[in-house]
Amino acid sequence: MAKNKNIIAGIVLVMLFVPTMVMALPSAGTGLLSSMTDMLSNATITAAGVSHTLGFTQTSGSSADSIEVTVHATTDGPASVADYSLAAATFISTNVWATGTYTLSHPSSNVILITRSEGAATVSNGARSVVIDSMSNPAQAGTYYVSVATKLGASYVDFGTTTFFLAPTLPIQAVVPQSFSVQITDNGAKDNPSDDVLDSSLNLGSIRPTVSSHPTTGGGIDGHRLTVTTNAGNGYTISIADSVNGLKRQGGSAVLGDRSINDRANPINDVIADYDGSATTTDGEEAYYFEVSGSNADAGLTTYNKLTGLAPKQIIDASSPVSNDTHTVLYKAKVNQRTPLGVYEDVVTYTAVPSF
Repeated sequence: MAKNKNIIAGIVLVMLFVPTMVMALPSAGTGLLSSMTDMLSNATITAAGVSHTLGFTQTSGSSADSIEVTVHATTDGPASVADYSLAAATFISTNVWATGTYTLSHPSSNVILITRSEGAATVSNGARSVVIDSMSNPAQAGTYYVSVATKLGASYVDFGTTTFFLAPTLPIQAVVPQSFSVQITDNGAKDNPSDDVLDSSLNLGSIRPTVSSHPTTGGGIDGHRLTVTTNAGNGYTISIADSVNGLKRQGGSAVLGDRSINDRANPINDVIADYDGSATTTDGEEAYYFEVSGSNADAGLTTYNKLTGLAPKQIIDASSPVSNDTHTVLYKAKVNQRTPLGVYEDVVTYTAVPSF
C-alpha cells in the first residue's frame, strides 16, 4: 500500500532594512531668499580678521524674529576638511528689519543666530544684508557653502544658499643675486677733462717747478674716476693705501716731498715736506698728496691729504644701494729747482667692500 507524502511548501520572507541618510534642510516658507552672495574681505586660507557681507533679496514679506547663518565645508574635498568655524564671529550690522537691536549667539561652531531683541517683525522686502566680522579662515582651500534663513521661533521661514571659495596661498619667488661693480678710469684731469679712457694707470706728466701755488692744471695733476654700482642694502666703502711708500724715483731713493733722503744734492732749508697737506706754499716747496670729491666722499678729504706711507684709509662711504655712484680722486705733485731729475713712481691700492 502506497503511502502519500504531503509536501508542504514553506514561504520564507526575508526583510532587508536599508538605512538611508537624509540631510535636513529648512522647510520653505512663503518665499526664498534669492540672489544670495557672500563677499569676503580676505579669501585666502589662514587669513585672520575676516568679515563676511551676506547679501540676498527678500520678497515674501514674512514675519521673523531671527536670522540663522550656517557655513559648511565643501562636500567634494578631503574628508578631513572641517566646517568653517563661526565661533569667533561678531555681529556688525543688518538691514533685514527696518528697526531693531540685535544679539548674537552661537548654537554650534559653524552656526550663528542673530536675534531681534524686540521680537518678531515683518522682514523688509528688497535687497538685504548681514555683516559679520572677526573670523579666521581655515588652512584648507576649497568651496564652502553658506545658508541664510529667517526664523520665527524654532521654525524656518525663508532661506537661501550660496558659496564662497578660499584660495590657497601660491608663493612666487624671485632671486635677485648680489651685484657689485667698480670701474676705475682716468678722469682726464691732466690734459682733456672729457677724457675717460678705461685705464687705471696715471701719468702726472713732466713736472716743472712752480712758485707759491699748488698745481691746478697741466703737469703734476691727474686722477681716477671711481664708478660704483651695487644693490648692496647697506651700500659700500672704498679705502686707499700707498703701496710703495711715496712717489719714488726709479733707480734711487729720492721720494718727492721728503727732504730726509740722502741722495738729494745740497738740500736746503726751503725744501719742505708738504706731502701731509697744507694750503700754505712757499718758494721751493715739494708736495705729493691726493684729494677726493663726490657725494659720498668722507668728510675732510677734499684738499691736501697725505699719501706717502698712507695705511688703508676710508675715502668713500655710501649707506644704500647706488647706480653709477661716481667719485674723483686727484693726485697732485709739485717740485722745486733742486728736486732730482728722474722718473718717479708710486702704487696705490683701492679696496672696495659692499655691505649686503
